[in-house]
Amino acid sequence: MCCPPGHNTSSGERSGRGRLESLRSIVLALLALACSPAEREQVGADPVRADAPDQEAWDVTKTVTRNGVLRAVIRAPHLIKYDRDRMSRLDGGVSVTFFAPRSGDTLSTLISRQARIDEGKRILTATDSVVLVSSRGCALFTDTLRWEEETETIRGPSRVRIEGDDGTETGIGFEAKSDLSTWTLREVVTRINTTR
Repeated sequence: MCCPPGHNTSSGERSGRGRLESLRSIVLALLALACSPAEREQVGADPVRADAPDQEAWDVTKTVTRNGVLRAVIRAPHLIKYDRDRMSRLDGGVSVTFFAPRSGDTLSTLISRQARIDEGKRILTATDSVVLVSSRGCALFTDTLRWEEETETIRGPSRVRIEGDDGTETGIGFEAKSDLSTWTLREVVTRINTTR
């Protein structure tokens, strides 16, 4: 409240001004609390979730080498990576092409709808509609296959079906090298193709 020059303010006007200042202080304090960082949301920013990935990429190609020699190429339309768990998840259709160490020829190709890579153990686990095709035309069908990079071993814990020119074998406990030259299987049922 502004007074003209030479005008004396009464004590009532002073106490009114004091109440106004107190009220202004209270309003400012309430505004400060309302805008405190603990409760403020930034416009357009997504809150960080505890399970949010550390990295995300599209149209991913990852090469795997051993002593400088190409061993496999992993491709996926989408990858999310969790640094704390040292885990990557691939989805949208995954393909892994395995190569011969000396010639560089394609040994086999694995495809699946999704996969995860344990970066610490260097193990790729393909899941959901898994197909593994060797360069010789043999095809394996299952729901889960695991490729251990260190030993270059492919394992399938669940039921598998292997189809080739000679017939079809089904069983569980599949284990083979990346080239599928030999494999082991338990509880095998064989159907020989006699129409050749």
